[in-house]
Amino acid sequence: MDQDLEKPVTAESMQSRARRLQRAIGAHARARDLRALVELFSSMAIIACGYAIAISQWSTSLLASVAAVPLIAIGLVRLFVVQHDCGHQAFFSSRTANLWAGRLCSALTLFPFSQWRNNHAAHHAGVGNLERRGAGDVKTITRSEYAEFSSAQKLIYRMYRHPLVLVGIGGAFYTMVRNRIPRRGTSEHGRENLTSSMSLNAFLMAVLAAAWETDILAFVGAISAPAIALGGSIGIAFFFVGHQFESTFWAREADWDLTTAALYGSSFLKLPEPLGWVFGYVGTHHIHHLNSRIPFYNFGRCLSENEELLDWNVVSVADAARATRLTVWDEEKSRLAEATN
Repeated sequence: MDQDLEKPVTAESMQSRARRLQRAIGAHARARDLRALVELFSSMAIIACGYAIAISQWSTSLLASVAAVPLIAIGLVRLFVVQHDCGHQAFFSSRTANLWAGRLCSALTLFPFSQWRNNHAAHHAGVGNLERRGAGDVKTITRSEYAEFSSAQKLIYRMYRHPLVLVGIGGAFYTMVRNRIPRRGTSEHGRENLTSSMSLNAFLMAVLAAAWETDILAFVGAISAPAIALGGSIGIAFFFVGHQFESTFWAREADWDLTTAALYGSSFLKLPEPLGWVFGYVGTHHIHHLNSRIPFYNFGRCLSENEELLDWNVVSVADAARATRLTVWDEEKSRLAEATN
């Protein structure tokens, strides 16, 4: 990990720095509607190009048609970033526009808009808090908790954290199965979550029924389903990198501060252009958690005007790969560490 800045060692200085940077970037929490439209339609254009290739080659070359799956998946990841920002009321200046754009995106990403938005808000509210784990995060336990596990529990936990399971199988499971199940959430959001989930499920069933009637179910199975699953895997990989790195932040409730956790517990995965743009600058996770009302298309300006954040918790792809071995939080050393059997 490239970390040129020395982090403050006291809780007070960490909190002070986090809040100073949060104030500094506040001016970028401003939606630009024309730019938002460009980002929305460019995301859909990537998906449309992928489907155009797949459809044009379907009757002549199955291999060439399937080769378009990664392009569709990339477009879906980008569209999900748009949906994500709509959920934070950051993408458009209008609340109504964010709501309907988010719902439109969900019809393609298959992430129920309101349900996912509510669950994700809980993740933001408790990020880095050891006593609020389980809301939209990668399951992480402490070293002492792991030591109390039985051999079978340790094996299951390590299997869950293995990238082939978490990212590989997890992508298909989360998008195809988990997203189809309504989540209770709080009493405030229970009915909204149910409506969001079941409405999208009804839409999906209608699409599948139409595919059956028009004899294109094979295309859906060979192209659409793999693209959605691959997009889910890419998304989970990005989300993993966002918080799972050696010097991340976790604390007990008594020592926890939201702004501190947002800055110190979120990474910055620098992607070369045009990959940064293609993936909606999803690796700029530290800025996002400091202020979730900053739309992704403002991240570039935000970084250029706040150079201190350019070298903050920077992780490379190699760092992310190495971090897959770090499975438990060591409370004594305040580090993500390897579990010992």
